[in-house]
Amino acid sequence: NGAFFEFLNDKLKHYEKNQKSKLESFEKVLQSLKNQDINILNSFEENLEKIEKLKQLEMGLLNAD
Repeated sequence: NGAFFEFLNDKLKHYEKNQKSKLESFEKVLQSLKNQDINILNSFEENLEKIEKLKQLEMGLLNAD
């Protein structure tokens, strides 16, 4: 019986180690996705600002005639 419980305990430790590793990997992927979302949002806001500047330049050119 002792050997059997030791075997089960070893299997449980191995399973816990694998699950912890998977969780850490998942958390890294999740953080990477959050960082990408932040970068996309910043890029989107910068593009909106550039579009607004281009519209102002366009209006200036149209009014220059």
